[in-house]
Amino acid sequence: MGLIDARRLVDELVAGRPRLDEAQQRLALTLYRLLGEGRPVSPQRLAEHAGVDPRDVHRLLQRQYGVYLDEQGAVEGFWGLSVSSTAHRLKLDGRTLYAWCAWDTLFLPALIGTTIGVESSCPTNGATISITVAPERVLKVEPAGAALSFRHPDARFTANTRSSFCRHVNFFASAEAVDEWTARDGGTFAMSIDDGFEIGRRVNDATYGRTLAAWVRAPRGAGTTQQRWTP
Repeated sequence: MGLIDARRLVDELVAGRPRLDEAQQRLALTLYRLLGEGRPVSPQRLAEHAGVDPRDVHRLLQRQYGVYLDEQGAVEGFWGLSVSSTAHRLKLDGRTLYAWCAWDTLFLPALIGTTIGVESSCPTNGATISITVAPERVLKVEPAGAALSFRHPDARFTANTRSSFCRHVNFFASAEAVDEWTARDGGTFAMSIDDGFEIGRRVNDATYGRTLAAWVRAPRGAGTTQQRWTP
């Protein structure tokens, strides 16, 4: 695995997404937390939990490429997190959710606000990769030599992001396995899982800044995530 220009990569990843003002950041973070409960989120429910006008919710959803709705108009996928099945499984508080790509699993714990178990399969040899990721750091990686494939994003993420970017970003059971993949998959390169986490942390900070830092997770009750914002 070669050297990575982390600053360049973070700048590209941040620039590829729509810039959010503070109110939109709050809505996005609320949506992540609600999706983390394991079921689609209606715009009305999102508005109620975020304490905003439903029209603000519709404006956020309309300007985001990374939004997937079910037949009832509820959000079932949002920028890396999904309640619909993918190759990257997330285990949190007894529930199973999914990520669009391997890298998503490394930055989502901080946005959802909880430690997440990750299971994925190596595209080269089919071996299972198991990872435990807390909001603050990667806690466990099995096998120990597992790695991540990555690529520089297009100038802007679009509705085709899952095919143009996400499908190239996977976990691998070893450095040899990821090197075999990147040799065939043009434009991809290998990255350690710890480096992938650090890139995600920087992108989170650049995208959500003080809004993310201000989030306080209140105690849970009856299986429902109760949450509030501090000034």
